[in-house]
Amino acid sequence: SYIQNASGGTLKFKEIKIEDYHDDPCGTQKTPGADIDAVCALSTIAAEICNNGIDDDGNGLVDCDDPALSDQCCCLDTPLLEDYDLFLICSGQEIEISYNPLFQEVLWQDSFIGNNRILNTEGTYFVVAKDSCQNVFVDTFTIQFLEIITSLDTLQLCQGDTLHIFGQDVTQEGTYNQTFTASNGCDSTQYFVVEYYEESQVQEFDFSMCQGDSLSFLNVWITDFGDFSIIDSSGNCLLEYLLHIDENPSYEIFFQESICKGEVLVWQGMEINDEGQYFANLSTSSGCDSILSLTLKHFPEVSYQVNINASCADSDTGNVTVSPEGNNLAWAELNGVPSDNFSFQNLNAGTYVLSVIDINGCRSDSMIIVDNYQFNEVDLEVLDNICADDSVGSIASQNPEYLISTNLDSIFSNEIMNLSSGNYTIYIKTSEGCLFDTSVMVKSIDSVSVMLPPDVTIDYGDSYQIIPTITGNITNFTWSPVSGLDCGDCPTPLATPDQSTQYLLTVTSEMGCVTSDYFNIFITPSVIFPNIFSPNSDGNNDIFFLNSSGDILIVEMKIFDRWGDLVFNNENFLSNDSTQGWDGTFNGKKVESGVYTGFVKYLLGPNSEFQILKFDVTVIK
Repeated sequence: SYIQNASGGTLKFKEIKIEDYHDDPCGTQKTPGADIDAVCALSTIAAEICNNGIDDDGNGLVDCDDPALSDQCCCLDTPLLEDYDLFLICSGQEIEISYNPLFQEVLWQDSFIGNNRILNTEGTYFVVAKDSCQNVFVDTFTIQFLEIITSLDTLQLCQGDTLHIFGQDVTQEGTYNQTFTASNGCDSTQYFVVEYYEESQVQEFDFSMCQGDSLSFLNVWITDFGDFSIIDSSGNCLLEYLLHIDENPSYEIFFQESICKGEVLVWQGMEINDEGQYFANLSTSSGCDSILSLTLKHFPEVSYQVNINASCADSDTGNVTVSPEGNNLAWAELNGVPSDNFSFQNLNAGTYVLSVIDINGCRSDSMIIVDNYQFNEVDLEVLDNICADDSVGSIASQNPEYLISTNLDSIFSNEIMNLSSGNYTIYIKTSEGCLFDTSVMVKSIDSVSVMLPPDVTIDYGDSYQIIPTITGNITNFTWSPVSGLDCGDCPTPLATPDQSTQYLLTVTSEMGCVTSDYFNIFITPSVIFPNIFSPNSDGNNDIFFLNSSGDILIVEMKIFDRWGDLVFNNENFLSNDSTQGWDGTFNGKKVESGVYTGFVKYLLGPNSEFQILKFDVTVIK
């Protein structure tokens, strides 16, 4: 059914006859199986093939100009399908739908077949059309009814009257209508229903109003209450209105209230507190004015007496008692704490707020003061000590009503004995059990004292003049120890100790009182580093170690070679100990001769700061 032309295209045809020739394009010699030129090979085609631009059958006509086509459909002019969308018609109206008669078949969705059809039903329609070459086309459209306007009105007519409807005079009951064309072109209908009024109608109405008001009905003013009849004869029909007028109630109400003096009563939006009569105008739910009257009175003032008993100082022995005048009190409060028996006990001295409330709920607040017990000054006799270190002093009360003690937990008595010198707080208890305190000084008659200067640090071999601060008449000076001092019984010796020493000075006064003080002299030891040693095991200068005037704590000692490598390290040992020194070896081998550098970190005493010394030492062999 197909053949490929010389240009590489594929051609369709219904009937062809092909003979194959070789080297004989005109067909004079047959060579089956040989390659041929497509144009010569088709010289015997019986029909024209369309759309290839070649005169296939050799009749001088090409493609669609040649009626001898092998396929008539390839040159068919396809009919156009009408593209319908929406049809608007009036209800009851018909519309004819037509499709091109060149379509061989038009199939509708309800199986109807035909190019033409008359329709009068709303809806959406689906149509499939085929031409002579079986090409398929589809169309969809909708039929929709336009709006039909219909109105209905009711008219009332008095008998004997005339109405004009649609240009006609109407005097009878009935239904009247007229059909007209609306703006959309569809018929619309208007209906009027005509009814008779009754010859005489009676309508009843109930009204109510306030006293003094008036009511207007059909331009008739009514100012009284009761039943009224009004005839309306303005039209052809007679109408009677029966009116019943009721009086809306209004009120005058009286109230009486009592409040405590000083309180505020909120009444009808007013804040009132004075006695008197007050009025307010109100409107009832029906809108009529009413009057409220209030008579306001004050309750009698709260009346009572207060008894206050003083409190001992720093104790809670005071009390307050409230005595009612009559049976008008309900309860009392002191600083907000209530009491129903009007008594408040165990009170400290101070200011309190007393609140008393009576049976009407009225409250009286006042400030009261619970005083301290009035203490009469006590006469105390003091016996002083002779020396500052004595404990033979005493304090005695000269008033038998007052007992004394140095401790609240101790027994109170008239005298306190065996007291050393100093300031004492003396607690005094009265016969009522109140406690007071005062400060009493037990003195020393002989006020001898000594104070040495602060601790000092000197270099080894230096001297220090000790100058104490002394008060009193001193007869004897004793220093301990006396080593390093130029005198052991003078007030200001010169100290030249060879090691750190603590000195104690004891002094004695003319009255035999003894006191003492001590201080420290710390010695900075002289530290000696040998700058050369020979670790050759000859027993002479074989060990490098630290020498000092006194033993000091070496916290750390490190030695490095000229390249900065650590060759010796030791920690936490005492100076002057050759067993802790360097023997000139590193990792068990003798080091090379040369200069080595190092440092030591040491402490002069338990409370001193770290000291660091650097050194160079030469190793020779």
